[in-house]
Amino acid sequence: MVINLTINEKKTFKSFLFTYLFSSFIFLGIISLLYFSSESSKLEQINYLKIQSFSNEIDKKIVNSQMNNTNLNLNQIETNETMKYALFDKNKNLIFSQFDIKNIDFSNKYFKLNNSLFLVSDNTFGHRGVYYVIIKNKGFSNELIELKKEIILFLFISTILLSIMAFILSKIFLKPILEQRLKINDFIKNTTHELNTPISALILCSSASKITEKTKKQIEISSKKIFQIYNNLTHLYLKPNENNIKEINIKNVIESNSDFFVFLADTKQIKLTYKLNYFYYKIQENDLVLMTDNIISNAIKYSDRNSNIEVLFENKILKIIDNGFGIKKEELPYIFNQYHRSTNEVGGFGVGLAIVKNICEKYNIKVSVSSEENKGTTFSFHF
Repeated sequence: MVINLTINEKKTFKSFLFTYLFSSFIFLGIISLLYFSSESSKLEQINYLKIQSFSNEIDKKIVNSQMNNTNLNLNQIETNETMKYALFDKNKNLIFSQFDIKNIDFSNKYFKLNNSLFLVSDNTFGHRGVYYVIIKNKGFSNELIELKKEIILFLFISTILLSIMAFILSKIFLKPILEQRLKINDFIKNTTHELNTPISALILCSSASKITEKTKKQIEISSKKIFQIYNNLTHLYLKPNENNIKEINIKNVIESNSDFFVFLADTKQIKLTYKLNYFYYKIQENDLVLMTDNIISNAIKYSDRNSNIEVLFENKILKIIDNGFGIKKEELPYIFNQYHRSTNEVGGFGVGLAIVKNICEKYNIKVSVSSEENKGTTFSFHF
């Protein structure tokens, strides 16, 4: 599904995406620098040991040739592509060299120059006139280049993975926005539809030339429906007044609206009966009205013609029983979710049961539902 974001949503989304990618790249950069620093230090230590070993071999050959009085053939000293050496006399004059001599620092035994490692050894003690042996290891430079290539490859792959992850996260980020937008759109459509019927009836009644008893009843029903919708929306989106919480008679409050629901049920040839015992409970009257009215109006709405609905209250349990459409087993866990509707066959906008659940939790009333499809539903409220 395609969703068109508002300007503010686009700004928020872009800020989220930029912050995620920027912080991730900074984090990756820091890790890469730390890794490069650590690995280059290890490489340097390993290569230092290599040139130290190579220097010892050359020093040994020079000293042995002096001690054994044998000829020293410098070209016979084994070298390789990465290890080169140079020999200097007492006055630091060049005797022999396998590499270009530039900027040699004799004062430091070990130094780095142009990504090559150098070792200055004076362990020949002047044998064969050699006072200084300088070893150059340029393999360190090649190893650093390989290390840099590995890190660049790591950053490249990480960038691709992060971009893919950012795309996935953006989908996850947008999913609840899409779901809520669709729910709100449906809610607005359904609310408009719900209001249309009673408002149309009121307009029709107001244009009647003669106000009959039937017209008065129709005006009463339409007004009650509009007030019920208003009451639900007020409870859902505005803070209800909680200053009127007191002990009230459950029986009296439920019966106060019984005439309206009996008449409403009669319009569908539904028989609605009340059997209520007296019971006092500490609750705001409007909350109790909202809770019971939503369930009873739903029972009427989701019941077939010529069916029965019972409203029973005994032993601190209020039961509203109908033999209407029923609720599918897989739908039962979700019926109290806001905007959820089990069926689109009749009107409604999916907030009534969410309000009922909210009120039950507020006053510690346990609600349970048993239902069988095409046989009916029972809502039980344990006070």
